[in-house]
Amino acid sequence: MTADDGGTPSARLDPADEPSEIAPLACGRDAALVWDRAEAGLPLDAHGRGCPHCSAAYAEAQRLDGAVHRMAAQPVDVPGRALDAVLGRVVESARGKLRPEEALRLESPLGSNRLARPAAAAVLRVLVDGMDGLRARSCRIEQPGPDTAVDVALTVAARFGLDLVSATGRVRQTLVAAGEQALGLALRRVDIEVVDLWEA
Repeated sequence: MTADDGGTPSARLDPADEPSEIAPLACGRDAALVWDRAEAGLPLDAHGRGCPHCSAAYAEAQRLDGAVHRMAAQPVDVPGRALDAVLGRVVESARGKLRPEEALRLESPLGSNRLARPAAAAVLRVLVDGMDGLRARSCRIEQPGPDTAVDVALTVAARFGLDLVSATGRVRQTLVAAGEQALGLALRRVDIEVVDLWEA
């Protein structure tokens, strides 16, 4: 964690600088192990039950998992005219040509494909906005190499008093998973900078 010239706290996470892919919690425990227990419906162990950092990470993982399952189970009733309008926009976008600087290269079983950079950034920002105590301010995605891996630079605002190490670790884990599963992009590097705080 660093501070810029104005004293604003920031957290930058780089896989090359970390001994593990996901930053540990403030107590030193691997955050991924806590999230895995929550996802599997297993209770916390003795350390986790008495640790505020593990308990907070466990509760957040349960909340996100529950929200995803509730959203997936909800039926979607779309009026016919609205659906036609949306489909028309999709077809129009598909027929249009992306400028090279707006396109991210994707690999798929059907061959190479492209994804609009603003659309990918919007998906990642929405994920961050859904996390407790954080709001996304900006998201920049770069694809510098010959492969399809991307680097993400994210700025966020955080609630005052939030454990920034644990929170940014959860953000990175969420974005890496979403990049691979929802967007088809491997996130090689994720930089997270806290640029503002707000009172709870």
